[in-house]
Parts: sequence; structure tokens; C-alpha cells
Amino acid sequence: MAVGTSVKQIVWKLFIGEEYMDLPTAGAVAAFNTALNSANNLLAICQATGVSFGKGEGNTWDDFPYPPLVAGGALFVAGMLIETLSEVQRKAFKADKETAGKPCTTGLWALSRHINYFGYTLWRAGFALAAGGWVWGAINGAFFLWDFGTRGCPMLDKYLEVCFERTQVWIQPTDLYLAEQIRRHVCVTRYEHEISILTYTL
Repeated sequence: MAVGTSVKQIVWKLFIGEEYMDLPTAGAVAAFNTALNSANNLLAICQATGVSFGKGEGNTWDDFPYPPLVAGGALFVAGMLIETLSEVQRKAFKADKETAGKPCTTGLWALSRHINYFGYTLWRAGFALAAGGWVWGAINGAFFLWDFGTRGCPMLDKYLEVCFERTQVWIQPTDLYLAEQIRRHVCVTRYEHEISILTYTL
């Protein structure tokens, strides 16, 4: 699964993602992913914690594969597909001259404004579940839900409010001039790079 996450990130950066990511941000993302993947790998190969050894399930090899491994694998595959497909759909949406410069609301994006983050949370929880069991999977899932709910999604919502005309109804009339200046000088001129600090995908 760690290899799958690395391949997905490389493919995303080379062929899908259009966001600009400066060196410090890229380094922080890489360090975070490496640390979490390493923790999952260590838990998976450790006989005291690894789900593949049936730890905590009271099973034998005759019962393989164990429920956390199956559930975790399913979540991992589903999350990877959702995140990757949503990013591909958004790229195609931006490339269309009729929809360029508008927020993507088609395909998977019709289900959620941050569907890619939902997919990311699913596969992160699935990876942890398949590696370390129910508790470790729940901890990871809860952490990413909390992080995106309190940090990532609110920042992206503010970005969308400023950048896209259809969401300016959320902005107070006294803020419209400032919002327009930000939209014109930041959002439009850097549209294809989308301010990585607000839009990077881990």
C-alpha cells in the first residue's frame, strides 16, 4: 500500500495536479507521508500488532484473510479511486473553455465540495486499518476527519468565496471591493497554480 501511495502521488504531480507547491511545502508533505507510511509498515510487519498475523482477532492462518485486512483493503482501493478520479474530473473541467475559471460541480464534485479530501481520508484510514487493526484505523480516520473539518476545508471554503463569483453572496457588501482586488490579483493571475498552501493534496 505504501508503494501505491507513492505511485499515486507521483502520477498526480506529473500528469494531473496543476497546483504550485513550493519547496518547504513539498518537503513538509513528503515528510508527513513518509512518517505515516513508515508507521503503518512497522505495525504491519510487527507480530505484536500486524493484522496479517491475526493479532487481537483470536484467529489462525486458516481464517486468513482477517476482517480488518479485507475492510482496510476495500477502503484503501475505494479512497484511491475517489481521490484520483475526482482530480482527473476537475482537471478536465478546468481544461474546458466553457467552464474554465468556475468551481467544479460535476461528476464526483457534485457530491461534495471537497470530495478529493474524502477519498484521501478513506484510503488513509484503510491503510492504517489493514496495517494495525481497528483501533489504529479509527485513530487515523478520526484524525483526518478532524484535520480537514477544522483546518483544510475551512481554508478552502474561504479561498472559494474569494475566487469564484457565484460564492461572493457569502461576502459582506463592505468587503466586495477587497474581495474583487484579491480575486483579480491573486486568484485570476495565479488560477492555474491555485495557491498551494490552500489546495495541496497530501
